[in-house]
Amino acid sequence: MVFRINSPHNGPGETRVDFVRGTTRDGLPWADDVRVIGNGADDRPQVLLDKLPGWTVSLREDGCATPDIPGAVPLRHAHFYLWHLPSRPPDPVWAHPRLPPQVRLVPAVEVDIDQLRSVRQRAYPLGHPDRNEGGSAQLDPLLAGSLYGPCLSCSTVALLGSRPIGAVLANADMGPPALPGPGFTDLFRDPACPLRGIGSLLMRYALATAHRTGLAEDLRLAVTEGNPARRLYERLGFRHVYSTRTLLLPGVSRADR
Repeated sequence: MVFRINSPHNGPGETRVDFVRGTTRDGLPWADDVRVIGNGADDRPQVLLDKLPGWTVSLREDGCATPDIPGAVPLRHAHFYLWHLPSRPPDPVWAHPRLPPQVRLVPAVEVDIDQLRSVRQRAYPLGHPDRNEGGSAQLDPLLAGSLYGPCLSCSTVALLGSRPIGAVLANADMGPPALPGPGFTDLFRDPACPLRGIGSLLMRYALATAHRTGLAEDLRLAVTEGNPARRLYERLGFRHVYSTRTLLLPGVSRADR
């Protein structure tokens, strides 16, 4: 649902802020896909500060520079991709990959979460652009389904013997408020593992599994600017739909809008 905040007096030519409302993981009000329309659109920073103080706001990159908003805290520069399963069924071969010796693929729910957590911590070292998104504390609610909805059956872990070396996770609603629906919430591999191509193998297998098990809609994913995994998603054939910059505005939120 698109929300609209008008100026106090509903006159012609008024400035308004349109957005899709949501809530961040920290419980803050989130205005996604924000658009400032009207006479004040040329002064977006002040309009947003006046109308959405204390909110998390996501602005699409549309060829214009993201406004410099005094006191705003940058949170994420993200790129969003889609794979439309009904019109682009994955190659059936992807469901039966040729695996390296001693490697096997198993459903994520069958793997000890403590083992998986240690791999994930190594995959997101200090300085990694998605370290905050891939913090180890997020793994439990991802698998439990309390963060982005139920964990989908295409979520898969690669084992070398009995040791996890990588995983792809998908959930029922990974999208931001403006792009809701199922999608991939994490893809990581053990940087200490010498085997190459585990990430692409997992993603192809997960796509094929999602299609084979009857999922017939868009699968989404988001990747932070600077994460080299973005090149993998583009090589596989994910379609870029838009990019956003997300900011936390200063002030105390008036969340009862």
